[in-house]
Amino acid sequence: MWTQLHVCREWEGTTLKTNKDVRVALIRIGVVLGKDGGALAMMISFFQIFAGGPLGTGKQWFSWIHVDDLVNVIYEALTKPSYQGVINGTAPNPVRLWEMC
Repeated sequence: MWTQLHVCREWEGTTLKTNKDVRVALIRIGVVLGKDGGALAMMISFFQIFAGGPLGTGKQWFSWIHVDDLVNVIYEALTKPSYQGVINGTAPNPVRLWEMC
């Protein structure tokens, strides 16, 4: 049975093998948060009327990144040859979904 992890690894592996002569940077992007946009802007209105909250048990891990940090990761990947392969575009410490909500 294929999981999201299997699909991701297969896609990344195929991309890296196919492009041996070209530097490839694959960025795994978490949920993008920012005051003026991204997922947080969509969620805030629900939280303000007490309609927001965690899905399921809330114990699921939530990997996120601020929009400004994501822009920096993308810029670095484009401009620095040392950035290659798989790069996690997330904050260094994921949180439980209930903590985020």
